[in-house]
Amino acid sequence: MAKIIVDGTDIEFDCADGQSILAAARSAGFELPYSCRNGICGSCKGIIAEGDYELQSSVDGVLTQQELTEGWSLFCQASPTSDVRIKVDSIQKIDPDATKTVEAKLYRLERVTDDVSVLSLRFPAGVRVKFKAGQYLQLQLESGEVRSYSMANPSHQTDAAQLHVRHVPGGAFSSYLENHASVGDFLKLELPLGSFYLRSTDNPLLFVVSGTGFAPVKSMIETLIKQGFPDVPIYLYWGGRRKADLYMADLVQRWAAKYSNFKFIPVFSEAFEDTDRSGFVHQAVVEDFPSLEGFDVYACGVPAMVNAARRDFVDMCQLPSKSFFCDAFVYSSGH
Repeated sequence: MAKIIVDGTDIEFDCADGQSILAAARSAGFELPYSCRNGICGSCKGIIAEGDYELQSSVDGVLTQQELTEGWSLFCQASPTSDVRIKVDSIQKIDPDATKTVEAKLYRLERVTDDVSVLSLRFPAGVRVKFKAGQYLQLQLESGEVRSYSMANPSHQTDAAQLHVRHVPGGAFSSYLENHASVGDFLKLELPLGSFYLRSTDNPLLFVVSGTGFAPVKSMIETLIKQGFPDVPIYLYWGGRRKADLYMADLVQRWAAKYSNFKFIPVFSEAFEDTDRSGFVHQAVVEDFPSLEGFDVYACGVPAMVNAARRDFVDMCQLPSKSFFCDAFVYSSGH
């Protein structure tokens, strides 16, 4: 058993052998920033100023060499082997009413591509759950396993959830959707979760997504529309292998037609025409923006894209690391 001391506060709590700092904090009733919990998004990074620890997985590509030299680590992956003192940007008591468990009814199920389904869920009458645009929920399967999915509906729709689910060969929830799911089914959800959410800012906004990474960005943009679309440049780069992978491109094109300050740039890596933007989606951003200084960037999708975007935007495009917000979808573990 190790003790974790939070620098500059009177907060300290125990950490069991093999437990991560993030998990120990939550067990003790404290909330640290986090999102993917897989050591990919970097949302939970902080400094371990004193003490020894082991990493459950590599942090290469998530933390820069300078950050490693300065003692930064990922609290979701760092397991103390002695008492440690940590430095964090924020820590707060968990509000016991902040998350709820609900039995939601599946009222619409649409297969929008050969490997993506859109689920529309309704909460019980009178039940509303506040969340921030970009957050996710956990869905509990009959086996007891959980799967995590970003909510694609805007934050003012508190009585329902829309999920964009990529079908994973052999996946438990994918198999349910393909073989057993019926309108009227009830699904057990816990929500909201995660620190990937839309911040209030006057900065230009850049969204970079791959595949179903569009889901939380849809929530963010529709929330902005509800609030009154901001008068700042807003860009959405959406990458896929082929046009069908951009399964709601028509919706995004309607946004672009309505709002002159919103630009949509689809990028295709495999099947494309001469007039299409081709290549990897984050590289298209690098080509278009020699400098991202002053931007807020939201990246969501597969880990390779998220990590490459973080590295190149910071190293090549002068983006401050604090202005990069992301979530990474590890499909084998639920997204």
